[in-house]
Amino acid sequence: MPLSGFSCKRHITNLTIFSYILQHSVLICYTGSVFDRWCFRFNFTFFHIRIMSFRRTNLFLLALFLLFLLQAPFSVAAKAAAPDGPSLIARVNALLNRKSVFMKNVMTVTDSSGRERKLAYESRGRDYNEKTLICYSAPARIRGQAILMLNNADDIWMYFARTGRVRKLATHAKRNSMEGSDFSFEDIGGGNLFVTDYSSRLEGEEPVNGVACYRLRLTRKPGSSSAYATLVMRIRKSDCYPLVIEYFKGAGKTTPDKRLLLSAIVPVQGVPTARRLTMLDLRDRSSTVITVEVVDYKSDIGAGAFTVQALNQ
Repeated sequence: MPLSGFSCKRHITNLTIFSYILQHSVLICYTGSVFDRWCFRFNFTFFHIRIMSFRRTNLFLLALFLLFLLQAPFSVAAKAAAPDGPSLIARVNALLNRKSVFMKNVMTVTDSSGRERKLAYESRGRDYNEKTLICYSAPARIRGQAILMLNNADDIWMYFARTGRVRKLATHAKRNSMEGSDFSFEDIGGGNLFVTDYSSRLEGEEPVNGVACYRLRLTRKPGSSSAYATLVMRIRKSDCYPLVIEYFKGAGKTTPDKRLLLSAIVPVQGVPTARRLTMLDLRDRSSTVITVEVVDYKSDIGAGAFTVQALNQ
């Protein structure tokens, strides 16, 4: 039977149901009291399909088929869009670690007694922060001092301007405080440790100051030398930028040792960037604030700058 040019010979009631979906319309016409013919008309923007004359016995199968057609694309899209821990932490890592970066920062350290001291330094990163070079400009006692961190802070060298000497630190030194602050060498130069040294799991959603966020739990992998057994992050759902990171040094701990707050987030050369980072030591009740004054993700920093030989120059 042709799909066009057909007209029902029996009387048809006036009951019609209209449903418009994405510029499409579906018209379902119910037959009269005998219920032995059904008229379906699908009117699309580019296609006109008429499916007519279905027996009552086919109605149930037809309804199931239509339900499948309508639901299948949405269920597939929902599954494809569902986030998981590894994919989310990969996006976090991509935001925090760029191919190259140059920054001018001011670090304000406040001890448990409320006393403050300030340090100014330039920071350079290369190869997604696998290599980090820090050069201090203030205060005067450490002006010219430099720190070179390679292999995600597994290898650390310090240059002392007063003596003109370079000293390599032990591997475990990456857990130590950097210049008496609440940031460790690992916190600054850890690079992509979130991906390489931790397994990640999405725990759900948890807002931060009214901002919709995912909650991620990162667990240290066996064999990792990272200082933290567990990390808990809250990252924005909109772009996966982290707002809060909590650090747990011992396995099974329920109270974090440190908490990092990232704020004043603005786009810089198309990259979301926190201009203020506050690290809270929850045990010692001290804090350190890094204020980012200058940041450039397009600076061309040569590999030669990240060598021990370059520290003496």
